[in-house]
Amino acid sequence: RAALGERHEETLTLLNDLSTAHARRRELEAAEELAVEAVALQREVFGPEHAYTLVMEANLAALRVRQRRYDAALEDLDDLLPRFRAVFGDDHPRTLTVLSYRAVALGGLERPEQAAAAHGEHAPRE
Repeated sequence: RAALGERHEETLTLLNDLSTAHARRRELEAAEELAVEAVALQREVFGPEHAYTLVMEANLAALRVRQRRYDAALEDLDDLLPRFRAVFGDDHPRTLTVLSYRAVALGGLERPEQAAAAHGEHAPRE
C-alpha cells in the first residue's frame, strides 16, 4: 500500500489474494474482512460492472458459503448473477461458477427444489 497506494490495481489484487490465503488457512473471519475491503475499493475505483470487481465479489460470496452464511451468500449471488451474465455471458465458466455457488447456498438453506433447479441451470447446454 505504501509503495503503490491503496487504490492501485495491484494493491487491490493483493488484498484479494491475501483474503484467499487466509481462507485457505481456514481463517475465515480475517479472509472476509480483507475481501469486504477489497470489494469496496474495487467497486469505487473500477465500478460494479468491471470484470475484476465481479470476480472479487464472487470470491466474497463463495467465502460466505464456506462460512455457512447462506442467506448473505444468496443475497450476494442474486445480485451478482445478472451482472455476470451481462459481462461474461450465460455459458461463461465464471457465470456457471456463480450459478453453482448459488445452488450450494440454496441447498444450505434447505430449499432442495430451488437448489436442484439451480444445479440444472448451470448444466452445459447443447
